[in-house]
Amino acid sequence: MPTRPLHRILPVFVSLFAALSATPTRADDPVATAAPAFTPLSAADIGFDVRIDLAVDEKGADVAFALIEKEFARDPRPHVQARYAEFLIQGPLWHAPDGQAARGLQLAREALDRGSLYARRVVGWELCTGRHGPADRPLGLAYLRQAADAGVPEAMLSLSEAYLRGIGVAVDLAAAEDWAERAARQGQLTALVKLARHYERLSPPNREKAGELYYEAAIDGDGPALELLWKRYEAKDPVGSRACQLVILSYASLGRTFPTKRVLTAIKELESKYPQDPLVLYRIGRAYMSGERGVWNLEKAQDFLARASALGSDDARSAQATLLAEGGGVKKDKAKAVAIWRELAARGNARALSSLGYYHYWGSLGAEYLPKDAALSFTFDKQAADLGDAYGQYNLGVSYRDGVGTAVDYVLAAKYFRMAAHRGHANARKQLTKLLLFVPH
Repeated sequence: MPTRPLHRILPVFVSLFAALSATPTRADDPVATAAPAFTPLSAADIGFDVRIDLAVDEKGADVAFALIEKEFARDPRPHVQARYAEFLIQGPLWHAPDGQAARGLQLAREALDRGSLYARRVVGWELCTGRHGPADRPLGLAYLRQAADAGVPEAMLSLSEAYLRGIGVAVDLAAAEDWAERAARQGQLTALVKLARHYERLSPPNREKAGELYYEAAIDGDGPALELLWKRYEAKDPVGSRACQLVILSYASLGRTFPTKRVLTAIKELESKYPQDPLVLYRIGRAYMSGERGVWNLEKAQDFLARASALGSDDARSAQATLLAEGGGVKKDKAKAVAIWRELAARGNARALSSLGYYHYWGSLGAEYLPKDAALSFTFDKQAADLGDAYGQYNLGVSYRDGVGTAVDYVLAAKYFRMAAHRGHANARKQLTKLLLFVPH
């Protein structure tokens, strides 16, 4: 979705994060008897989280801790207190003073009593691990699940690790991967890398599964995962090489800078080694379709996407529908394109949902196919964004920024721009930098 200008006048907004309200519980539920109902995050809380996460990503944990310490001194509201407590509990690992874990846990418990949703994650993990006090795994897991269900990605990470290590639950790699993927959709990628390393340590190691997880982490924006894959590519490790080249094509199609020669090399090597791999064929087709990094050939795009579709790739079918809608390399057929997107969207395909949102925003296919409709555009982009689609996240950020199908909300715009930027969307990073000037703190 092309860039739309910022509003000249910053509107007054008091938007609340779309967190779930507390679910009714049984009388014997440990959460029901141990803590008050949580308070949804305010716009200032969400904006604060965006700033802290960006500081960690771009400047390091030491800068992030300095920011959070300053904010806690200025405004020790429950959410900030819980985030500050977490840094203290982690200590030097997060560039906080050593020996402050007990104080951090006390602050987290106080924040919990004051209704902090994030404190449920902090206290819950401490109760599960018993690192700085008595363990109570049933209560800890209850806190984590409540926070995760309300949308806290860090709680999703903790649940993934609990299932991976068997903390209070039986080891369940499928559940660990499910929670890790949910967290990754919101920009938290650590669990995917941990899972990948676990699969590599199995006897015998499952390198193919590890490679899949490293690939997922890398395309979601994990720098260390991409660096590891690049090293394995240079070492001619076949699994690591495949994943690395796929990441290059994914990023290139989103506008991230790679030398054209590197992109073309990735296409050539992948095509020769994996001629029947639907993900490989889809990624090559998308690279030819995007026109980024000097690679643009709609006839080749159509060929590779058709081959991937024949092997069962719904993402490839969605991309083919885009070519049909625009007449790119094939005869234009808007009706067929829309039918394909609607079929795939009904099955929860993020790319199809994103495409429906895009064309409902512009109305460029005509009212008889996909009429211009801001509300429907927002609805489809929100579904795509929550499934981890970079285009849907970027478009949703634009919608929140400009008030398209929803109220203007610069905080949520920044949140979704950051998610898209993590996944390699080049323009999302530019928009996020501008938008932070308008985010309350």
